[in-house]
Amino acid sequence: AAVVHSASVRRKWFFLATCALGIPAIWLLLGHSSSPVAVEPLPIGRLLVRATSEGRAPARIQLKLRPNFLAISPDGEKLFAADPDSRTLSIVSTGTRTVRDVPMARGASALAVSPLGLLYVGTEAEGVLVFDIADERFLAGTIPTGGPVRDMAITPDGEKLFLALEFHGLKRLFTRTGKVDTLSDRVCPENLGMDQRGRILYVAYQCSGPGGKPGHEHGRASCR
Repeated sequence: AAVVHSASVRRKWFFLATCALGIPAIWLLLGHSSSPVAVEPLPIGRLLVRATSEGRAPARIQLKLRPNFLAISPDGEKLFAADPDSRTLSIVSTGTRTVRDVPMARGASALAVSPLGLLYVGTEAEGVLVFDIADERFLAGTIPTGGPVRDMAITPDGEKLFLALEFHGLKRLFTRTGKVDTLSDRVCPENLGMDQRGRILYVAYQCSGPGGKPGHEHGRASCR
């Protein structure tokens, strides 16, 4: 399951993407509500909204894709959903619950929101797409990464984007210049996490990891 939450002062919402019995769903939890109400699953992806008031039925927001990846804008007004197969970015207005679909050049494999008003879309084939949140449009071109993007983590100032590139190692993208450099050529970084100050990056490895032992391992690196 994947979880994303809104840091907006006006809205305290939590989004949970799940896949039960092979059928995906996104749960939108408003406030500090209890566990979501079970709803008969639909054949394709959808959004389920649970209000904090008791006795209210969840509202459904239909999607045209299976929401494998979620991200939310810094103000909590827009929720982004994507998957590797549809080549579509779904933009959900959290206020009106309307959906706008924007075509993408490639299938998504990771999402990261910048405080500078940009959404970075890592792609399954290779490269990073940049989406202007205010204008709701993709910027021209693709930032080359040299491999498929498995996960991304962005610093709190939006200046650096870290990329887990599976067999192509761990890289760092300077967002203002588009420069990409290699931090480690160790293979199979799969998942990234960063502390709130943006100083320490945590990396989960597979394929024997940096220690060369079978199984799953983790490491840490400075974000400077």
